Amino acid sequence: MFKLIPPAGTKIKFKEIFSSLFSEDRADERFKQELCNYFKVKDCFLISSGRAALTLILKVLKKMRAKDEVIIPAYTCFSVPSAIAKAGLKICLCDISLETFDLDVQKLSKLINKNTLAVLPVYHFGLAHDISEIIKLCRGKSVFVIEDVAQGMGARFGNKYLGTSGDLSFFSLGRGKNITTIEGGVILSQNEEISFLLKDEIINLKKENSIEFFLKTLFYKIFLNPRLFWIPEKIPALELGESKFSLEFDLFSLSEYQAGLGSYLLQRLDEINQVRIKNALDLISALKDSNKISILPSSKDAYSIYLRLPILFKDSTEREKAFQLLKRKNLGASKMYPTSLEKISGIESYLVPDSSDFLNSDLLEKTLLTLPTHQFLSKNDLNEIIKVIGEEGK
Repeated sequence: MFKLIPPAGTKIKFKEIFSSLFSEDRADERFKQELCNYFKVKDCFLISSGRAALTLILKVLKKMRAKDEVIIPAYTCFSVPSAIAKAGLKICLCDISLETFDLDVQKLSKLINKNTLAVLPVYHFGLAHDISEIIKLCRGKSVFVIEDVAQGMGARFGNKYLGTSGDLSFFSLGRGKNITTIEGGVILSQNEEISFLLKDEIINLKKENSIEFFLKTLFYKIFLNPRLFWIPEKIPALELGESKFSLEFDLFSLSEYQAGLGSYLLQRLDEINQVRIKNALDLISALKDSNKISILPSSKDAYSIYLRLPILFKDSTEREKAFQLLKRKNLGASKMYPTSLEKISGIESYLVPDSSDFLNSDLLEKTLLTLPTHQFLSKNDLNEIIKVIGEEGK
């Protein structure tokens, strides 16, 4: 039987799918309280997507400060610049550090100016790292810090969860994230003024349709199975794995069904992440001596959850060879984002003019490959991935 490993995904139980359909009224309030308790924060908001969450955050911050630039990594998800543009703000790109895949602090310090409204540190693949230097830099210049934890729910640095150090943070509950409500986003806030303004923005949003997302979750549950994943993979309308810069997205609140499902999955978040961590560490242990790849070292204070395992090849040719072989074997490898952000068609008019280079971001574009770590991987799958990468590394 044909088998195709998805690049990312979360196992959902049929019991969770059907029980969520009959969630009591105000399931959203319960889910919000559970998230506040988990992260030990004051306020939480449930939105229709991660990019919608970021858009709402920026619309609120724009009301508080007469500034219009937002600094983000030059290599990140296309949804991030989409949200900034939709909020009516300008995008300022900063090269990344190859030690964190996040903002290069030295370059960031030269980009912050009187027009800078916010800075977005990003935890790609749920890799935990220290952002205290970024926070210190921004605090001294009255710049907001918005943590992009779209891929890192449950990860920690030291004794703090990612998403609880800056002024605000947002998470994604999309199809390939740590836990999923098929679509969805979460905002965390500990600032009373910001929370008040967010409530004012959100109160009039329409809710997503519960029945629609019940059906979408059933489809997801059935076809995420590696024996069936080839079917949605063949449906262009699903746009699986596509990165798009677009302002054509809506702002809704999460449906009661999605909130109920999110509540069930939050109870299993640590269990789900433990599987990803174990699979990632097994891959790291087996591949660490390869002479054609490098793997980002982890700090002793970092508790990373490895939504995917990123590896860097020494050159793009070797990356392409490994990717094509993994693809032929249907092993779920992905190159992630197709380009660094400055090269996206249509983004030019939203960018702050800048003469900075993006050498590290361009390098990541050419040499990064991500490996699956989710619960659908078998031991044989892991061994096959190790064999392919290991042989390429000889």
